[in-house]
Amino acid sequence: MGEFPLTTPDDSALLVTLPAGLYTAEIKGSDGGSGNALVEAYLVSDGN
Repeated sequence: MGEFPLTTPDDSALLVTLPAGLYTAEIKGSDGGSGNALVEAYLVSDGN
């Protein structure tokens, strides 16, 4: 799933079920610092 494979310990993924709506992703460094982040969101089918 996704454009880029999870290949290093720095990569992460989160699978959650959310109701329809608009969402905002807030990304922060563990030390409160700033930087760049890539956030991807996908609609995942349960196969039904």
